[in-house]
Amino acid sequence: DEEDEDEEYHESLARESFEDWSRVIRQPMKRKGHVVFELCAPSGELERVTVARSHGDLIGRDGYKYARKLRWGDLWPFTHKTVVKPGDQRAFELEASRFESDFLRSLRRDRAARLVASPAPLDPIARDEIEIELDDDDLDDELVDLWNSRAGAR
Repeated sequence: DEEDEDEEYHESLARESFEDWSRVIRQPMKRKGHVVFELCAPSGELERVTVARSHGDLIGRDGYKYARKLRWGDLWPFTHKTVVKPGDQRAFELEASRFESDFLRSLRRDRAARLVASPAPLDPIARDEIEIELDDDDLDDELVDLWNSRAGAR
């Protein structure tokens, strides 16, 4: 009788609180040691959640086991601290792309500046061509080709 009462209590608790839970909207991706899945939160926002085996302190060992057995449409009763909203990932990718292009542009400028300041003898016409290239924003492989052709002539 005690087990029946306990089970009834848990069922009633689940019925009362299921509206506060998130629902799995895509089949979870199971990897070694973690599970990644997307949820529709009760607020209506989409969330991507990663549950690792090592997250025992956050959701308990049962949370990881439950995540491994999740299927599309299941309810996720746990709250989780490592949630990524879909827009956050796109903003991160755009920022990384901008950083990479700025970094590559600065590398090209530094390379051109080193070529101009290099101790290797260049005739005055070649030095003028390199300085003209430095003023241009679109430094490209022409500068390197020029340098290689001059270096090969020595």
